[in-house]
Amino acid sequence: TKTGNPLVDSVAEHQAAKPEAYEQYLLVLSKLAPWGFGMVAIGYTNDASSFLLVFGAAAYFFSHKMVRLILLTSPIASVLGGMLCGRVAGTCIEGVCGWSIDVWNDIGLANDDYVSAVE
Repeated sequence: TKTGNPLVDSVAEHQAAKPEAYEQYLLVLSKLAPWGFGMVAIGYTNDASSFLLVFGAAAYFFSHKMVRLILLTSPIASVLGGMLCGRVAGTCIEGVCGWSIDVWNDIGLANDDYVSAVE
């Protein structure tokens, strides 16, 4: 313990999180996740991705109140950072190689096909 008194140290962990704490625990995701959040909020909002927005906002709100809760931000930071990297990589591959990477078209379930298959 820092002070020798476990009660004081446990209360100190309930302090508000500083920006350095996010960089310490999340590393590069502390920079990528806000961009991924913005990408999802502006360009790719649907019913499924709205969960990501709510989860991201709630995780940031609660982790900002208490340092211990920064662990709540790691799953959503990973998802948002991964979505950003995937979109950037897909755009680069499409621009350089001319390949359109669309999984739903590749397996034969584009939106029109999927809707007609469900009905």
